Amino acid sequence: FRTMEDASGIDLDWFWRGWFYSNHHVDLAITDVRQLNINTQNPKIEKGILKKQRDSIPESFSEERNKGIEKRTKRYPELKDFYNKFDELDVTPADRENYQRFLSGLDDDQKKILNSKWNFYLIDFKNIGGLVMPIIFDAHFKDGTTEQVRIPAEIWRRNNQQVTKLFMTEKDVVSITLDPRLETADVDLSNNHFPPKISKSRFEVFKSSRRGGTNPMQSARQWSEKAKESKSKKKGRNKKADAKRGGKK
Repeated sequence: FRTMEDASGIDLDWFWRGWFYSNHHVDLAITDVRQLNINTQNPKIEKGILKKQRDSIPESFSEERNKGIEKRTKRYPELKDFYNKFDELDVTPADRENYQRFLSGLDDDQKKILNSKWNFYLIDFKNIGGLVMPIIFDAHFKDGTTEQVRIPAEIWRRNNQQVTKLFMTEKDVVSITLDPRLETADVDLSNNHFPPKISKSRFEVFKSSRRGGTNPMQSARQWSEKAKESKSKKKGRNKKADAKRGGKK
């Protein structure tokens, strides 16, 4: 151990601990994925995004129930004031002026960064089994393409229980699959997907009776013997039938 540490020039205690001093197993999981995007400071863009988020919120039960109730302002229009028409997400002249003032203080490189279309994904991984392994995952994009990312086991060096990886891409990620080609001997694949997948199984409606617990080799031998016996009986019946036909002649 010391020779390998001296040759590599790094502390490998975090590696030896799991592989040689414990009976831990491999079970890595994806616990959360968060998407971040650059705020452009452009009120038309940012407030438009907030409006879409607000409009996508489903109607509550109270709002649905109160639809038929007449509002007092309908009967008495004089009760309406400025805030009946005010929407905090509407772009105001002050918003436009502040944005232009903000842009005037940026150089060309800063403006380029501000208008970039990069998506930043923070992916949380958890080491449930205790044994450190490389992190291998496939990122599936909205356009149907896939990109594989391979992270060395050194990612667990500072914290061997949970880590967060920053993944940058210009495409929109729709799902992530951990260890898609089963390279790390992960014992539990149910926590290797984000968003989580519905686990599928089948059950028997009728109770099955198992007689004489035979293994596959014994079962194959029994069926082979039954097939030979059936073939022999069939051959005997054919001989008797031939003999009867010969006697009639």
